Order: sequence, then C-alpha cells, then structure tokens
Amino acid sequence: MHLSSSMLRVSLAGTLGVLLCSGLGAQIVGGDWIDFHQVNSLETDSRFGFAVAGIGDINGDGFADYLVGAPEADPNGKTNAGSAFVYSGFDNSELCRVDGANPKSKLGYSVAGLDDVDGDGYADFAIGAPFADPAGVSNAGQVLVISGQSCTLLYKIPFDEPESNFGFSIDGMPDVDGDGFGDLVVGAPLTEPGGRVAAGSALVYSGVNGSLIHRVDSIVANWWFGSAVSNAGDTNGDGVADFIVGATFADVINGHDNAGAALIFSGADASKLLSIPGQNPTDMLGNAVDCVGDLNGNGFDDVIVGIYLAEPNGRTGAGGAYVVDGQSGALLFRVIGETKWEKLGWSVAGVGDVNGDGIPDFAAGAPTADLNGNVHAGKAYLYSGANGKLLHRFEGEGQEFRLGQAVAGLDDLDGDGCAEFLVSAHRADYAGAGESGTVWVKQHLRYLYTDVSSVSSGAGGTVNFHVDFTAAEAGLDYTLLCSAAGTGPTWLYGIQVPLSPDPLYHQLLNGNPPSGLTGCYGTLDSMGKGLATLVNPPGGMWKFIGREIYASALAHPSGGAPIKCSVAVSVLVEP
Repeated sequence: MHLSSSMLRVSLAGTLGVLLCSGLGAQIVGGDWIDFHQVNSLETDSRFGFAVAGIGDINGDGFADYLVGAPEADPNGKTNAGSAFVYSGFDNSELCRVDGANPKSKLGYSVAGLDDVDGDGYADFAIGAPFADPAGVSNAGQVLVISGQSCTLLYKIPFDEPESNFGFSIDGMPDVDGDGFGDLVVGAPLTEPGGRVAAGSALVYSGVNGSLIHRVDSIVANWWFGSAVSNAGDTNGDGVADFIVGATFADVINGHDNAGAALIFSGADASKLLSIPGQNPTDMLGNAVDCVGDLNGNGFDDVIVGIYLAEPNGRTGAGGAYVVDGQSGALLFRVIGETKWEKLGWSVAGVGDVNGDGIPDFAAGAPTADLNGNVHAGKAYLYSGANGKLLHRFEGEGQEFRLGQAVAGLDDLDGDGCAEFLVSAHRADYAGAGESGTVWVKQHLRYLYTDVSSVSSGAGGTVNFHVDFTAAEAGLDYTLLCSAAGTGPTWLYGIQVPLSPDPLYHQLLNGNPPSGLTGCYGTLDSMGKGLATLVNPPGGMWKFIGREIYASALAHPSGGAPIKCSVAVSVLVEP
C-alpha cells in the first residue's frame, strides 16, 4: 500500500526537494481550505456582509451561530433602512431577520454578539443603526438589542445628540458592572463634547437594560474617537474586561495629520490604561480594532489594530496591522499589505485557534486589492498568533467583490478542535444581483489527528493517528510518513508534504516502518478514514527524548502519486 519504489526513484531524482518556508511565506502546508458555509444575498445593492460577527448559540443546538449586517437593504420598500440576519452555524439555515423601521437608518452597519443578557439561556445580539433619527434627532443613531432565542426586540438604546452616528461601531463585552450579565460598548465618532466637532465618544451600557455604565469622550476635535470599538479582554489583570477605542483621524505624531490612535480603557472605572499611536501621517490607525487573546503567554489579553492607509516600503495605501501586548503596549507583530492601495487592516479580528497549535490566530482584510485584472477583488489574510506569519491568503474572484470588507472569529463548528471564521465580500455580485454581497464560513480540513500530544519513553504508551480524508477519497490508499527533523515543507512527486526528510521519513517512504508502528499503509474506508498506531514499549524511543515526531498522511491511488496531503501533527517524546 506504500508509495511504489519506482515513484520514489522518480521523486528523488526529480521533484523531491526541500522548499524553505520563505518561498511560500509560512502558509499552512497540507489539508484543504473549504467554504464550510456560504450565504448570498439576492437583494441588489444591499451591502450584505458589510459587518459580520460570531454570536454564540441562539437556538440551543450546541453550535455557535453568526450575524450578518446588510445596511443598505430596502426592507418593505424603505430605502437603506437596513437589515440583519442570523444564520445557523450547524446547517446555515436562516434563524432570524431584523429589518430597519425607517429609511436611511442603515440598520446592520455594525453587528455584535452578546452574552445571554435576558437570562433565558441563549446568546443575544446587538445591531447598530448609526444613521437613525430617534425621536426626530437627525443621524443621532441607535442600537437594538435582540433576543437570540425569540428574535424579538429586548430594548433600544437611542441617542439624543444630532449627527453623532451612535452605533457606528459596537461590540459585546463580558460583565463589567458586576450584575452577572454581559454588557456592550458602542462608538459614536461624530459627537461634539464640549463643542469639539467630530471629537467622538465611546459608551458602555448594561446588557440587561441598556443603562449607561461608562462614557469616554475625546478631548480633541476631529479625532473620530469611537470609529471602532471592541472588547479588549482583561489587559490589566483586575478580573474585569477592558475596552479599546479607535480614533481614526487622530493627529498624534508631532502634529502629523491622521496618524490615528487606539486607546484601551478599564472596564472597571473607564480610566485610560494604554495608548497606541499611529507611527506615520495618514496611517489611519484605529479604523478597526479587536481582541486577539493572550498570544505571548503573559496572562494578559492582546489586541490588534488596523493601519489601513499605511505605506509600508513605499507602497502607498498598502496598509497593515499591529498586534500589541495589551498590558505593556509592546509590539508583538506587524503585518503589511502586499500591493499599493489594497488597504490591509480595513478589517481585523481575533479568530481563535485555526491551525491547531493551541495559540489564537488573527485575520485582516484588504478589500480594495486588485487581483487578476479584477479591480477591488479584495483579499483576506490569516496569520499565526504564535509567530505572526501568514497562514493563508483568501482572494476575491470578481470585479468589485471587496472580499475582506469584514472578518470575524467563530467557534469550532465541526468538533475538530480548530476554530472556523467569517469573511465577507459585501459587493459580490451573486446570480446577477448587483453588489448584493456574500459571506463565507472558512474551514481548514486537517485530514490527520492524534488522540495524545505526547508519549513517555520510560513508561511507554500508545499513539493513534486518525487519518481523516473525505468520502471523495474513499477507496484510495493512504501512507503515513513521519520525521523527527521538522515540518519542511518538502516536494514529493508534485505535492508539498509538511515534513523534513530524515532517516525516519525515508524509512517509511520505502515501506519499512519502524517496530511498533502499524497501519501506516492502508486503504481509506467509505468515509475516507484510516488508522495508524504507534505502540511504544517502556524504554522505547529513547533516542527521541525531548524531541517531537511529526507525521503527515498522504492519499493516493495504489502505487500512484499522492493527490492529497494532511497537515503535520506532532507528538512529543518525554522521558
């Protein structure tokens, strides 16, 4: 069942070789990216996907669901009243629709998942309508808080300051006021506190009843403070979640215009904890902000901020993003746009652990990237939270798709231990409905899993390698390869394998598995599955103590070249 010796000879003589990671960025080698779900709007110019959010489980099926805003939808003929939709993370069915009540209010301009704020056991959510005129106050804006379980309005938070665009940005927060229920933060970037034009404000409200907990106002005019807001996690270790606010037009570097800034405030008392300034004129830092979790293991949550008009290496408007230690403000990672005017950092998100290494990852959108002759096709990038390297690049497929308009984290929907996440293209043209919009739930199929992450040399133990291709590969042969030298990648007969060649690798490639490793050659069953098992006796594998053994599975016709390859999984050999 192993790869044929004739194929091996061709591979070694021709296409087998080691390819350094620098040649491919650090993109995930092995497995396949699929659209776990896709949902399309059929309403022309609705801007479906302008905003997206994972929102927890609203229907009690045990799977997280997701929320999509379409702020230029025309429900019941009301121009730009806007709509928001909730879809099942399990089967992609529509669970809830909320329509704007008045023209041009643009409900769905911002969306956010909330904790269970009404105590019914189901997650709830919030929708921003920043151009609404509550009580006739022009463009004051308002936020609707909706019951996830019943899809009914729990309450509204109307604003009373004209032209403030309250609800321009929103996010759910854990409990900050100690009542046992989650809360929410709202941005109003055009308020005029103290007469300061377009200074902006950020406000934290009780999730239970919408009462005001904190209000923070910009002390400088024209900052657009509140253009983005997010839960920041606990950045100061007091046990209460904090919040981050973007001020896209802040002038903070020696008077340079529009460098931008993001500021973190205490959820406990709204005191300022940290400032993150833009580094160059027109960086526009703070247009997008999010919490990414604790990436450096210091016990404090970290944040990501977009710099969508930055000019890295002279590439005008290429953009980028900073990932910053939430406690100290130290720069952890900087990612930059690849081409001029792609505006990387227009959207940013912490997306959970996508690649299965135990560390949360992060994503950023570049919606105005030009690709293959398609103007503004757009891109979205996924990065490793462990080292900041590129894991994958998603590309828009049509003119003015603007893929990457929004990105957002979502929970693990299929039980493989890795998170799925959301990407939108709010101007995608589906089935001839011009600029209607599309949203995808992206998933990485890994094709190989282990039931343990380590094995003891002294005590011995068993490791099961679960080969998990799809039913489309049923009946093909599989081969399990291993290496103690690393994850390559290596070209093997036209396919990349995430292993570095060493004696163990070549031993398995030649059909001579080491003692104790069985089932490494076989035929995939009707579901595309197989099983290999390593039985390590007490005292075995002593040569590998302190090292990791990496494994990858290949699917291939009998005696033929591989057509699919899994990711690399690792097992640490302990004393």
